Amino acid sequence: MQKPVAGIGRVITNRVNSTIYVMERSSGLQIFTKTTMHGKLYFKRIEMADSKENKSSLNVMKGIEQPSQINEEAIRKLRSGKHKPLSVGDFVKGIREGKGFGSRHLVAHGVRADYALVAETTDFGLSWFACGACYLKVSVPGVNQYTPRSQRPDNIRDHPNAIVKMAHVIQAIETWARDYEAKHTFQSPCGHVVPKVNIGAIRGGVPYRPNRTSPHCAIYVDVRILPGEDPLGIQGELQRAVDSAQAGARVETFLARVGAVGTGIEPLADEVKKAFKKVAGQDPLPEAPQEVVSMWRDNNVFNEAGIPSLTFGPPRRRDKETNRLCFDLDDLVNMANVYAEVAYAICQLAKG
Repeated sequence: MQKPVAGIGRVITNRVNSTIYVMERSSGLQIFTKTTMHGKLYFKRIEMADSKENKSSLNVMKGIEQPSQINEEAIRKLRSGKHKPLSVGDFVKGIREGKGFGSRHLVAHGVRADYALVAETTDFGLSWFACGACYLKVSVPGVNQYTPRSQRPDNIRDHPNAIVKMAHVIQAIETWARDYEAKHTFQSPCGHVVPKVNIGAIRGGVPYRPNRTSPHCAIYVDVRILPGEDPLGIQGELQRAVDSAQAGARVETFLARVGAVGTGIEPLADEVKKAFKKVAGQDPLPEAPQEVVSMWRDNNVFNEAGIPSLTFGPPRRRDKETNRLCFDLDDLVNMANVYAEVAYAICQLAKG
């Protein structure tokens, strides 16, 4: 704990839930907002086509952690017909760096505290353990051939179509992922950890010209890693896995965030437990859910910087009648009171 200044304790309460989320879709932009009814806060989806009227709607994204807007240059290239293969991602530009972009900015620019309480969903369980994350691109080469002139050789390495070769690479990754998750599963002080692997995107070919084999195909993989694990080691492990497909695949890392375990968090954890008991009339869960301790969260940033940090918050509920994801408003009110109680208690500790 940092030495208090003038008898005042300092705690960062980090709310990392934005009001609006943007997701890319082939049919346009899918925007998630939140609406309130019947004592619940629901997640609401709004679909937007790529139209002139809707471009102005994207201005709401300016100023949010990862601002995005329509990429006019990509649209001009598409209309001209002189362009490389484009995906929806080419039409949205802005900051794409994730995993603690805002929190890292705070810490790097002198925002310090004795503790950091990260307000995210944990099903009322405390967690000061969080995995790291590696984003990797796996590329496979091919040859551009007109369909009537294309060949289908017995050896997959000789296949002209990178998309077909990638199918074998994906199979190899899925086999490796199953072993990876089983090998890295363990019991942390905050809950059962299972670092997961996911193939989240694929790019290859030209959608409106399927009469050519694809000279290039790439997939994008998310690998969660345990604290202390080397991202370069993960890249090497994945490269060996895709080599088994004999498709000439190449692996490169384009984002690496290490995991961390908080130390010296006992005073903060004690105050969170006491505050939750006082406000909600019950004790927090003895462990956080598996997915909470198996993901990357902003407490990693603060724990890396030597600021003891944990994450604590309400559950994401699913409405029984509508089957929609929602927050219970009572949970949110309770959490607001808990965070206030913790901040006040930390200040009292420092004064003592």
